[in-house]
Amino acid sequence: MAQFFEAIDQFFENGIGLADEPRLSAIRQELTQLNDTLLSEQKAMEEKEENDEEILDKLETVEEYTVKVKSLEDAILQLKEKKTSEQTSTLEQKQTIVNGIIDLIQKEKNIKAAFDQFHTFQEEWNNLPNMDLNQSKKLDKQYGKLVEDFYYHINIYKAIQDHDFKRNQQLKTNLITRLKGMLDVKETKGMLPQLQQIQKEWQSLGPVGKEMREQIWEEYIKFSDEVFNLYLALKEKEKAAQKENLKQKEALIEQLKEISSKERRSPKDWKNDADAIIELQNQWKAIGLVPLGVSKKVNKVFRSTANEFFAARNEFFNEQKDAYKENKKVRSELIAKANEIAEGEVSPEQTKSIIQLQNDWKASGSVHPRDEQKLWNKFREACNNYFNKKNEAVNAHKSALRKSLDEKKSVIELAEKATNDQDIVAATEAFVASWPLTKSDTSKIDGKIQEVLKEKILESKDAESSINQWLETQKTSLEKIEVEDFSDVQKMIRNAINGLNEDVRKFETNLSFFNTSSNNP
Repeated sequence: MAQFFEAIDQFFENGIGLADEPRLSAIRQELTQLNDTLLSEQKAMEEKEENDEEILDKLETVEEYTVKVKSLEDAILQLKEKKTSEQTSTLEQKQTIVNGIIDLIQKEKNIKAAFDQFHTFQEEWNNLPNMDLNQSKKLDKQYGKLVEDFYYHINIYKAIQDHDFKRNQQLKTNLITRLKGMLDVKETKGMLPQLQQIQKEWQSLGPVGKEMREQIWEEYIKFSDEVFNLYLALKEKEKAAQKENLKQKEALIEQLKEISSKERRSPKDWKNDADAIIELQNQWKAIGLVPLGVSKKVNKVFRSTANEFFAARNEFFNEQKDAYKENKKVRSELIAKANEIAEGEVSPEQTKSIIQLQNDWKASGSVHPRDEQKLWNKFREACNNYFNKKNEAVNAHKSALRKSLDEKKSVIELAEKATNDQDIVAATEAFVASWPLTKSDTSKIDGKIQEVLKEKILESKDAESSINQWLETQKTSLEKIEVEDFSDVQKMIRNAINGLNEDVRKFETNLSFFNTSSNNP
């Protein structure tokens, strides 16, 4: 009930005119029904010997609004009576002017006096207010015809008459052309003022030649009627279209409310919904007019709902500025740490650290769009610098391994070509010195070298003595291993190889790390 009275108050605040009479009548009926309902409820309470103050208050409120509505209905009735009185007065004045012109045509013989009086009638006619064409249609036609008759019956100089006839014919033909053009219009906006203006211009013109008088007059009446009938038809069509427009706008209001009530957590959500609402606003503007009685109401609801959304959006982005500022500080610190790592040495620990920085970057909040790309470029540059340095280290290590592989292959050739003890010792020295080597090549190349060296040592009678001498000179590097017989030599060589294989495994562990993490994540 409160909403009902609130709607009535808003209706009153918008101002009341003649067009609001149906709405006032509907309100009065609703108040009467409400009053009857409340009286029934009060009677029921009295029968129960109960008293409900709320019902009494409602009845008083209904009575107050009933008095207001009755007062406004009286005001509208007065307006209607005033308008009817004005229309009646205008019709009487038009009838007086028509009667005066008829009397002037029939009795006045003095040309100058006739023209003076006629011009007075014309001025009075043109100064009359516009009125409903249906009410004045007959008098308007009669007046137009009398204007024609006046100019025709007044005996004026032939030369002036001929000149005026031709001029008037051309001007009236132009007016008829304008009437024909109005038959192509698609909406009533501006039609009545334009039609009334053509009528005033027609009525201000003199007659045409007798031979064309009836034809031009009939054309003028024909097209005037067609234009007015078109106006009535378009008016009905526009009313139907306005009702359909109202349905479309009400649907847009529901869409707007749905979007406005959504939960949004990110700037992207706000932007997407703002774009959607702007699209609804564009659709709203393109729909067209709705019935005048509800136009203000639907426009207010749509506009206020959109304004509430954009006010909330502005509040969100104001709060977002503080978050942007803090997130920018966090990202700047991540950039500084990334630059520090990029300037240091490459190691597995440092690689893990910079990957963690990248994860921290992804977890950090958004910054202002104007800073987003700038900060990202700096951070990425620091990461790229580190991983470029890492790739260079990997490539250098691979190059060293390839070189070691080539050297080890040359040991095979040296062992195969050995013909004396010195060659065998030299091959053994080269074998030990050719580390490191990748694991995949170690088993193949190392097996081949051991096989060739074993074969050469067994073939040489003095190889044991020569190798023992060489081992004596390498005690420091081989941790002073004591050599007692040839089997010890083989054991020593194998132990040395095993020790070198352990180093190779360490190199391969690092190499495996570089091979799997050489690209910037």
